[in-house]
Formats: sequence, C-alpha cells, structure tokens
Amino acid sequence: RRFIYNDADMQQFINSSAKKELLRFVAACGKSCSAPGTEYDPETPLQGLLPAMASLHGSLSCMETWLTELPPQAAQARFGNPVFRKWHERLVSRSQSIVECLLQCHKEYSSEYNANILETCSERGFQAASVDSSSK
Repeated sequence: RRFIYNDADMQQFINSSAKKELLRFVAACGKSCSAPGTEYDPETPLQGLLPAMASLHGSLSCMETWLTELPPQAAQARFGNPVFRKWHERLVSRSQSIVECLLQCHKEYSSEYNANILETCSERGFQAASVDSSSK
C-alpha cells in the first residue's frame, strides 16, 4: 500500500525501510546546503546554512503559516482538497519573489556569513513569501 489514510497506515510507514531511505536522502540534501564543516542543530536552524538557504528557510517558514490561513476542507472532493488549489496559486504568485530573494542573498553574501546575515536573509525570504508579486 502506498497511501496513508489512518494511524495504522502511518505506523506502518514509520517502521518502513522507505521512511529510512527517505530520511537518508533528506539528510544528504541538507548537508549539501550547509557551510562546510557544520552540523545541523534544530535548536538553531540557521546555523551552518549558506545565505541563500537561510533565505529559503525564511520562505518555507512563511509557507508553513499558510497551512493555518488555508486549512484543508473537511469535505471530500473528487480530485483532492480544493484548498490546495488556492495554496498552489499563492505559491505560484510568490515564487518569483522567493527565487529572486534567494539569488540576491547568494550574490550579496556568498563570501561571508554570520548569524546576523543569516537572520537577515531568513527574514527577507519570509517577506518574499508574504507578498504577492503582482502587489509589489
């Protein structure tokens, strides 16, 4: 089975080799985005990131807030949850700003990065994901 419909399905996934492989892949991706010689610490998620990735972290943090702004509808629909369409429209309308911010942080700070720069890039990324490109 490839779907998670209930707690039993979730438990099966948690104990599966697919989950372990997925976590190894995600860890490898994460290591490729961090500054050389750094380890990820969830208590300080920006530590060790490159400025562009700090910007992306900010954008993803903003996108997480969209989940409370656009919660899934309880009603069943034939082709998925209708609210996802709104969420996707928002992502599309803001994606250019998100990518431009990421590239700008990379260009401005590629040779230096400290906690203040990373925090600035994260805040800029959050802001980029907060405003529709059309309303700029």
